[in-house]
Amino acid sequence: MPKTKNNHYVPQFYISKWKFNDKQVYCLNKKESKIFKPSPRNICADRIWDDKVEKGFARTENKYWVPVIDKILKDRKVDQLSESESESESEHFLSFCIAVKARKKSTIDGCREAVKLSADELDDELIKTGKAAPEEIEEIQKYDEDIFNYILSSQFNPNKMFREKSQFNRFKELDLGTRTIQNQDMKYGQFFTSDTPFLMHCKENRLEWMMIALAPDLLVFGAKEIEMFIELHNMPINEIIKIFNQVIYDTSNYIVSNKKSLLEQFL
Repeated sequence: MPKTKNNHYVPQFYISKWKFNDKQVYCLNKKESKIFKPSPRNICADRIWDDKVEKGFARTENKYWVPVIDKILKDRKVDQLSESESESESEHFLSFCIAVKARKKSTIDGCREAVKLSADELDDELIKTGKAAPEEIEEIQKYDEDIFNYILSSQFNPNKMFREKSQFNRFKELDLGTRTIQNQDMKYGQFFTSDTPFLMHCKENRLEWMMIALAPDLLVFGAKEIEMFIELHNMPINEIIKIFNQVIYDTSNYIVSNKKSLLEQFL
């Protein structure tokens, strides 16, 4: 079986929401100041992890992320996501947001290096204290990459991310809402996506708000304080389109739209 060449740190199924002809999207390469028309499979991808991890992420996408995002797009709201002891659709959605924020090559490489450094320090200590012989450590090290792959492919599983005392539980403290662009508002433009689609703001290490567009005409936002939630909910749609798209542009390398004219303003 052929191995996957590209690892999509931003999933293809998500980028595909911006297709303009059922095959391609418009993408602005900021570094080259050039707009091209790639397939979603050819952007927001790099060689980051191996095929076992790619397949693990694919299972997470198909089981958790695709169904909940399709539901939000169908209902045009997030307050109807189901919550139960066995399943939380809001956790599925939040795990997707966190994944597209964290699954960058630089982040993964940093995690791999940190895990290796920690393992090397433990191995040295075991040898130093006589608790393990060098040949035993060498045998254990054969499985280091497999252990890291398991950790990586499972860490964005909603059932594991939001366990008790998890740092990710702060995202569950946000009230969630949606902003939808109606037909009469199309004159103001549409929402972009990018290689950095999930926006969040922290103040004094406290999460204040988040935003992500799930389609050209639908934005999901969350806010910690009711005042901020009301402000985002009541902000004129032309202003929120302009502010969101500008921040996407400022923080991204590749900006994606289903309309070429919307990207040409940045050339």
